[in-house]
Amino acid sequence: MAAAQARLLAAQELILTMRSKIAELKTYKVEPKAVKVLHAAFILLGERRRNLEDWPDVRKKLGAEFFESITGFQADQATKKILKRVAAAEELITGLDHDAVAASSEALAGISQWVRAAIETIQSAAAVALAQKTLAEKEAGDDTLPEDAAAAAAAGDEEAEDSQEDDAVLEEQAQSLVDAIVRRQQWPTLSGKNMQLGKQIAEELPFDGAVQTSLKKLEPAPES
Repeated sequence: MAAAQARLLAAQELILTMRSKIAELKTYKVEPKAVKVLHAAFILLGERRRNLEDWPDVRKKLGAEFFESITGFQADQATKKILKRVAAAEELITGLDHDAVAASSEALAGISQWVRAAIETIQSAAAVALAQKTLAEKEAGDDTLPEDAAAAAAAGDEEAEDSQEDDAVLEEQAQSLVDAIVRRQQWPTLSGKNMQLGKQIAEELPFDGAVQTSLKKLEPAPES
């Protein structure tokens, strides 16, 4: 977790040193080849996809508010809404090679580095929070995980729309998160009984067999 946070901080600082290069993107009449990197960044910052469809609208967002949002980004709060943004951002950058992005635009390379660091940090925070929550419930004598209460569907504001997802979509996002944690070996940042607890979660979470299988693969990283 600490290593992921350090990479995110370094990426934020890099973005600030590249203000002028990123600002140059506003002068592009045609969207850059790796524009999906920029879309992913805005998704993580809370922008809605429908507001990113037209390049003239996207480039207008590269002002002071963009840099303020980057530096003020809270990656340690892995709420359901944030994890949905992570899933959407990962989908956008899947298949994009960082070196290829860097070759096309130095500015987009910097943004790509921030996007990947932000995703990694959020996923690490999600793993830690899940283990801590389950441990607290076990210590309280509760052997079952309470069902998630999707409370945001109330007042009919814009955010309620984001909370309306069917079980199949939520299952797919859960699988995406677990697979990402396995790939990046985030879980090994948890040690001792929390590591064992991670394996126990496989039997307790109401996910399907594929997710349980992924969780059971979590093992400590080899000591260097």
